[in-house]
Amino acid sequence: MRSRSAAALLPILLLAAPAGAQPPPCTPGGVTLQVLPDTPISPGTPIQVSVTGNPGDFALLFAGPNLGSTTLSFGPFSGTTVCLDFPFFPLPLGMIPASGTKMVTLPTGFLTPSGSTRHYQAVTVTPMTPMSGDTSNLDSVTFTGPTGCTPGSVGLTITPDVPVQPGDTITIDVTGTPGSFAILFSGPNPGATNLPIGGGTTICLSFPFFAFPFGMIPPSGTLSHSHMVPAGAPLPLGMTRTFQALTVAPPSPATFDTSNTDTLQF
Repeated sequence: MRSRSAAALLPILLLAAPAGAQPPPCTPGGVTLQVLPDTPISPGTPIQVSVTGNPGDFALLFAGPNLGSTTLSFGPFSGTTVCLDFPFFPLPLGMIPASGTKMVTLPTGFLTPSGSTRHYQAVTVTPMTPMSGDTSNLDSVTFTGPTGCTPGSVGLTITPDVPVQPGDTITIDVTGTPGSFAILFSGPNPGATNLPIGGGTTICLSFPFFAFPFGMIPPSGTLSHSHMVPAGAPLPLGMTRTFQALTVAPPSPATFDTSNTDTLQF
């Protein structure tokens, strides 16, 4: 059997054991993993990862929300049991240097749910024939949300203020600086989420939410759109959706502002 280089390991897809197979209990190996900081972090904060093992070994970092036991069944990883349940994903860290410790800075997602925990475990592979591998201890990071959400100076008004019925007209008004571009955010969960724009802009919604372009604010200072709900249209009865506007003023650098929140009830 030919040996494989570390570079050849990168595109390998990692598959779990066949359905119905019971993976053995998960026992970490002799590799040491440390993920910093140890205190809860805001989504989007980089983490510092260090993996200590045999120099020359290739290291991958597995990350996922669920602890468990999954036996991999593909290529050089076949038979290796990681202490995670699906869903999880591998991140290639590269070759462990002569010092024995590989250190990497990795990003985290800005939309990682607040209060969630992501678990990490390293797997190392010796690129020899026959190939051998080892696993690390587990380490984890907990994510917090922004401490609060303070609306800006943009105005948002949505009518009707009573539960929407088929045949009603929904009107959305955004009042702000003429010439700025308005984006409307909408979701079921009020909260606070940092966006990686404008040096960090907080909107008063928790994930999941979506954004859609609302248009350019005219010289009058108020951009208004209306939509009639068709008669007989199916509506999500009992649901309340929260909206907030974000405006972007065009001069360079662009300036960002947010509105109050308003809701639609169905």
